[in-house]
Amino acid sequence: MNEHSFIRAVHKQIKKRSKDCYAWKIRDSGQGGVADCWYDGIKDLWIEYKWTNRIPKNNTVIPTLSKQQIYWLSNRRKNGRNVYVVIGCPDGVCIIHSSEWATGVTNFTARLITKTQLAELIIAFTADKINALSAGDTLNEQKNNSHQQAGVTKT
Repeated sequence: MNEHSFIRAVHKQIKKRSKDCYAWKIRDSGQGGVADCWYDGIKDLWIEYKWTNRIPKNNTVIPTLSKQQIYWLSNRRKNGRNVYVVIGCPDGVCIIHSSEWATGVTNFTARLITKTQLAELIIAFTADKINALSAGDTLNEQKNNSHQQAGVTKT
């Protein structure tokens, strides 16, 4: 698998599960740094995807972002956009938050989720059912946390 087929696999899961989440794979050779994908629903989301075939022995993964990508992603974040970096590997998917873009993720394998779980999180986020894509959290935990924050109790 490579980055292109990884993104395609995630989008296949999204299309299979939702008609309301619009997924756009961006191919812009004229503007460097633009995130790989934009997702739209009630809320929108930008994701820069990366693929690695190997996890380092120290279990720390730093996304390989160009200066243009860091600039573009950071500016979108500063302007209030929802921006994440997602690293895929043969064993799963890890969601990287902006505070980790430069330092990377320690204990990478403990934060892995499946492509299907990522697709479900993207759908839930764009449908405004959860507040953030939380690395390693399951969709059910996110829903419970959202309900608790809103003062809703689950019956």
